[in-house]
Amino acid sequence: MKSNSLQITWHFRGEPRVPVAVVASGETAKELARKLLASDQTKWTSLKGVATSDAIVLLGEAESLPWVDGVSYLGSDDRAPHLLLPTNREPNVPADLFQQALVEQSPFPPPLAFIETRNTVVSLSQARELSRDVLRSWLLTKT
Repeated sequence: MKSNSLQITWHFRGEPRVPVAVVASGETAKELARKLLASDQTKWTSLKGVATSDAIVLLGEAESLPWVDGVSYLGSDDRAPHLLLPTNREPNVPADLFQQALVEQSPFPPPLAFIETRNTVVSLSQARELSRDVLRSWLLTKT
């Protein structure tokens, strides 16, 4: 991410953050949606989600977050309580300053999720309980 001549680079964390969200984009998002639709809906009860045109972010306890090949997990940082970051990666700037810059530049309200693989930000402010109908509708617009 390049912003006002500030170059953000990422490095691996020594100790991963505890996952509180899973993000999938592109084909991986479609695969995740299909996996959820094929599963027992009672497994979704603790999850909330938000979707963009090509990404899905699901929020929940670490053990309840689903997995498909290609997803990324996000965790919180005490220094940046309104921003979810990759669990295993760290920006080269302090998390609180990174959060401040993203909140100031984003047209979307916090909390925010930074998707490193897409170099983009998703607002989590509209996250809702998962709905089979909404998930199916989202998937139909992607095929």
